Amino acid sequence: MNVVARTLTNPTALKEGLRIVKTVVATNPSSSGLTTAEIYKLAIQQRPSASFQPWSVPPPPSKITYGKGGDQRIDGPLPPHLEHPIRSMAYLKNTVLPVLEGNVIQKVEMARKKGATSTTSVWKWKAVDKSTLPKPRIPQPPKKIFGSEVGVGEDWSHLNKRRRRARYGKVRRDVEALKAHALVMAKVNRRKARVQKIEDMKETRKQRRILLERKEAARIRTSTTEEAKQSSWSERVKGLAAKAKGLL
Repeated sequence: MNVVARTLTNPTALKEGLRIVKTVVATNPSSSGLTTAEIYKLAIQQRPSASFQPWSVPPPPSKITYGKGGDQRIDGPLPPHLEHPIRSMAYLKNTVLPVLEGNVIQKVEMARKKGATSTTSVWKWKAVDKSTLPKPRIPQPPKKIFGSEVGVGEDWSHLNKRRRRARYGKVRRDVEALKAHALVMAKVNRRKARVQKIEDMKETRKQRRILLERKEAARIRTSTTEEAKQSSWSERVKGLAAKAKGLL
C-alpha cells in the first residue's frame, strides 16, 4: 500500500504566509534567532487577512488506483491547519522560508548550551541586517561607438575579401563625412551659444534699467508727496497767522 501526498491548491496562501512570517520575525526579535518550530508555533497564532480563503481539498478518487508494483495507492493525511496560510510545518520549511532566505531572514548555526545531551549544532533563523546587504548594481548604458550608424564595429567576416575591402572603404568615407558634419555642427552650436549669451546680457541690462527707472519714479513720487505736504502745512500756518492778526 502506497501513501500519496494530496495536491492542495491555494493561490493566495504563499503571499499571505510570507506576510505572516515577516510579521513574526519583526515582532519577536531575538539575539539567538528562532528555530523553524518556534516560527511555526508563532505563525499559527497569527490571524490571516480577510482576503485569505482556506485551502481547497480535492475530492477522493472515484476508483481505486494502483502503483507500478501493484500496491493500492491511498491519499495521505491532510495538513493540520487547512484554515491557515501556513498549513503545516513542512509547507513552512519547504515553501515559505526558502523564499525569504537571504533577503529577509538568514539561517545561522548556533552551538548547543553546555550540558546538553546532544552536541549537534542548532540552526536558527535571524532577521537580515539590511546594512550588510550588497547594494544593487545599476547597469551602465552601453557606450556608443562613433560611426556605429554607418557600420563601425559591425562584423564583416562573412564577406569575401573584395566585398570586405569595399565595405571598409565605404565605412571610412562615411565616418569622415560624419566627422566633418560634427565639426560644422560644433561651430554652429558655439555661434548659437555666443548669440544666446549676448541676448541674455541685453535682457539682463534691460531688466536692470527698468528696475532703476521704477525706483527713480517711486523716489520722485515720494518727493512730490513730501513737498505737497510741506506746502499744505505752510498755507495752513499762514492762514492761522492771518486769523490771529485779524482778531488783534
